[in-house]
Amino acid sequence: MCYIANKIYRKKYPERRNIERKRYYKQFSGRDINFNHRQHWTISELNLLFENITDRELHQLIGRSVKAIQVKRSRTRKISQ
Repeated sequence: MCYIANKIYRKKYPERRNIERKRYYKQFSGRDINFNHRQHWTISELNLLFENITDRELHQLIGRSVKAIQVKRSRTRKISQ
């Protein structure tokens, strides 16, 4: 979909963007296996952040949401620089 067609679609269906975004996040949020919610990150989990693993695979491996993984990786990189 080109930029103009995308812009027309968003103008025609303004509520659709939020619905799709929420559906996508719900799919990968890990609410069913998110047993590490509000827990401190362990050293082994922090080491896995910078391995060559996709965020979805890491989400299934350690039980944290994809968003939490992305935020922690970003914050850890800022601290180390």
